[in-house]
Amino acid sequence: MKNKERENIIQNSIKEYKNSTSKESILNAINMMENAYVMCSKWNVNGIEQLRKIIIEAKEKYNIN
Repeated sequence: MKNKERENIIQNSIKEYKNSTSKESILNAINMMENAYVMCSKWNVNGIEQLRKIIIEAKEKYNIN
């Protein structure tokens, strides 16, 4: 997998979170972002730091441990 593909995965997971409306879809999107982070954090990919911050903020906002 190339870094461009990883960037797309990161951006898609962020977009999914931002477009979520119900609690279930929000929780699913947070899980999706976490999976994308784990998958892509090994490489220095554009957007990885932004993704990390969004995950932290989302978990605080929705009280997820």
